[in-house]
Amino acid sequence: MKLQNHLKVKIAAFLLLVLLISQVLMKKSKVIEIFPDEFPLEDINKELAFIMQTRSAIPEKTEKAAKKSVLLLNNIKTKNSNLKRDTATKKIPGIAVKYVPEFNGRNSSENRLKLLEEAKKHLGLKYRYGGTTDKGFDCSGFTSYVMSQSGINISRSSKYQSKQGLLTDIKTCQTGDLVFFSKYGKGGKVTHVAMVVDNNDSGIYVIHATNRGVVIDNLSESSYWKPKILYVKDMVSRA
Repeated sequence: MKLQNHLKVKIAAFLLLVLLISQVLMKKSKVIEIFPDEFPLEDINKELAFIMQTRSAIPEKTEKAAKKSVLLLNNIKTKNSNLKRDTATKKIPGIAVKYVPEFNGRNSSENRLKLLEEAKKHLGLKYRYGGTTDKGFDCSGFTSYVMSQSGINISRSSKYQSKQGLLTDIKTCQTGDLVFFSKYGKGGKVTHVAMVVDNNDSGIYVIHATNRGVVIDNLSESSYWKPKILYVKDMVSRA
């Protein structure tokens, strides 16, 4: 019985190691944006329960391996829990901020270019969950910060930002407009937001905070982002 338990723990630890290595290799070979696949919580709990039940009857070497496995599994659970936190935390108001442009003419090219200039200042800045300052941004923290620097106050969360502004055809979107996405595809709930940099013959370029940091992407050529586009909102023109 002890030998069987010993083998089972070894197999479990080995499989976990293979899984973690494969995830690392996947991240190196393919860009995983801000919607990473989550390690199933049910599987994690099963592995933890099995290891905790059998570790008292296994040799010292396997005991050390079991401790490492438990630590790794708990770390994954913590990360997944953080990913699932709702954006409406104590630091992030859960209510929509009323959109009231301060003056006419804000949709002029000059004002839109000011937004772009501010956004581009932060290119390369690291992604930070819940980030709203130049120490690190998440997607909606970035867009709300850039807008605020031009006196345009919008909601902190992408969910409520998507309810503000004027609905715009993506084919005619302009610099400074916001593009909303869903990791669930067309018709899904809003899970990401980006700001339009330019819309020209070569594509629609956006700047946004992703797990790669603040970057510019061409939506028209992105097999990752293009299927996730929901709609575009103009926060610049007077409502």
